[in-house]
Amino acid sequence: MKKGLLFLCLFFTFAPLLWAGSFLSHRRGSEESQRVLGGLETKRGFSLGFGQEAEVAQETDALRFTSETLASIGELWSQGEFNRALERLKRLPDTPTEGNEFELKEQKQYYLVVLHAKLGHYERTVNQARQYLAQFSGSPHHAEVYYYFAQGLAMLRQPLEGTRQISPDLLGELPPSQAGPLRDQLIEDALKKGEYSAAFRFLEDEQGRLVPGYERWVSEIVEGLSEPDDISDVLSRYEEHKDLQALAHLRMIRVLVKEQKIEEAKKYLQERLDEKGIEPKFLAELQALEGFIDNNQELVPYRIGVILPLSHPRFGRLAQEVLDGLEVALQKFLLNGQSFELVIKDSGLGKKSKKLGGKQRKKEQEDKVKDLVRELAIEEKVIAILGPLARDTSIAAGAAADKYKLPVLSFSLTENIGEGKGHLFRYQKTPLREARLMAEYAVDYLQAKRFVLFYPAGNAGYAKMKAFRERVEALGGSIAGMARVKAKQVDLRRDFLAMTGGFRPLSPEEQEELALTREQPTSIVDFDAIYAPFKPERLNVISNFAALFDAGKVWILAGHEANTRELRLIDEPDHLLFADSYSGSINNAALRPFNEAHWKMFNFRAHYRAPSNYSLHGYESLELLSRLLLTRENQTREALTQALKEMKNLPVLSGKVTHQGQGELVKDLKVYRFKGRIPRPLF
Repeated sequence: MKKGLLFLCLFFTFAPLLWAGSFLSHRRGSEESQRVLGGLETKRGFSLGFGQEAEVAQETDALRFTSETLASIGELWSQGEFNRALERLKRLPDTPTEGNEFELKEQKQYYLVVLHAKLGHYERTVNQARQYLAQFSGSPHHAEVYYYFAQGLAMLRQPLEGTRQISPDLLGELPPSQAGPLRDQLIEDALKKGEYSAAFRFLEDEQGRLVPGYERWVSEIVEGLSEPDDISDVLSRYEEHKDLQALAHLRMIRVLVKEQKIEEAKKYLQERLDEKGIEPKFLAELQALEGFIDNNQELVPYRIGVILPLSHPRFGRLAQEVLDGLEVALQKFLLNGQSFELVIKDSGLGKKSKKLGGKQRKKEQEDKVKDLVRELAIEEKVIAILGPLARDTSIAAGAAADKYKLPVLSFSLTENIGEGKGHLFRYQKTPLREARLMAEYAVDYLQAKRFVLFYPAGNAGYAKMKAFRERVEALGGSIAGMARVKAKQVDLRRDFLAMTGGFRPLSPEEQEELALTREQPTSIVDFDAIYAPFKPERLNVISNFAALFDAGKVWILAGHEANTRELRLIDEPDHLLFADSYSGSINNAALRPFNEAHWKMFNFRAHYRAPSNYSLHGYESLELLSRLLLTRENQTREALTQALKEMKNLPVLSGKVTHQGQGELVKDLKVYRFKGRIPRPLF
């Protein structure tokens, strides 16, 4: 007992001294850690208990905003520990605790930009970079911050900003791994905006010399120059680059022709031909321009060439529908004081082509179209060509037209045939865009998750189905079943059985029950929508089979094929949606004058047909050309081509037409639903 009391007395006498020593030793270690961590403050609390000591450590949230702290953050960044560096950076106060306030704030904002970029936080990168560029423009990290800013905008698919602040000197501050991609972004942005002189500026280094690799850009940039003064500036600044000089001389001649300065263009051409030491390739291109000048000198601005397979056994009817639309347009414009002349050429091969093989027939067809383009360009002096209808002949026409700088507007249903072709455009329906729009609408607005796909046999039907499926899967949806439908197929029973569990194995109990009741197995409808890009007659078949298999309330999604007057004959249209650029309803007020004019002109026919999509596109193709040709500056082939490329929201009968790149002249798509048996746009 006495020994115990003695122990307690000694403990309470010396314990405070031991605790104080431990505290001082710990504090010295803590201060050392604080210096190593660049300003981290710590607090430690202790509690005592009999026979043991418990220590609880806690780190505060705040860091000291000093150069040492930023150095420690930079060390973490250099080691690839981006998350740790960013978390520590966020814990800094707004105001530095020591040193040059401006420099420390600039360094902090720079780190925020770079760390978010390294972690793939593109939206935050852009926001932090905007703050940096607004507050610290011209600071040491300006060039690098703009690089990350541009990269972030690109990943977010947003246009570049602040490009006018970028100079060759600023690009020179970046390493090649950053300067190259940023330079390409700046040039692409300038080309999209039509700022071709600015694009040249981004091709220069600090001394005003063209950077290595400039050759891959100059052709496109020079072709965009539209003012003689800008071309003269290029000629004077880059005299040592013979390839660039040749491109600029050729462009100067075409621009003079575009401005209808024919005599000046002839004089300029002759001066180039009189120069000594002309390279053979450049000489050949100059000689080709002699014919180009002559053709444009005699050009008739309102003479339009038309290439259609009028005598083709299969496509002749579609060709006639286009021609009908053109004739309605001709009558309208004549009444309005615009006199167009159509030079019509038949691209049909006739009966003898049936004896040829497939490849021979295709080549003969393409050769004939090329001959027709040459004839229309040289002999008929047309300013543009409407047609052909098919993909291959349209591509052949576009290739032939490049030589004469002659714009061609195809009526092919194949999208993007103008890709890589300088003068080939396409004005028709956009079935792949329709398929993607229906997929997006079904997932986003209908909250559909699982889909059944019916698609027409053939390459075109497969392409639409593929576009729809890929978009659905990209949005998180899935495909419950697929079926290819042949041209004359009307029985879809086996397809619906497969998709609704009709072929699933049955248990003995189920088989016995079905045998007694003589009923079919219960349908399993585990899908939300049916994609079926068909005409109304086939859509009605699909709708009826869906009802037969307990899927009558499932949405049916279609494209422009459904948009005809026969759509009113569908038995149950309440769950039918389709995508198109306009409604083909008989009640469409915008189309009523066109429909009435068409009937007045052609109702004498024994088997009169109401105007089709092809009729309307024929009408509107001439309508949009007439609007562009009202401007005198557009009354040359090259100027008209450029006007088509720059076309945005040009109004025509059923909407507004915009060039979306790759030669695609398109109208905005809408989703339609029936209300009282009349299709109405949902948005």
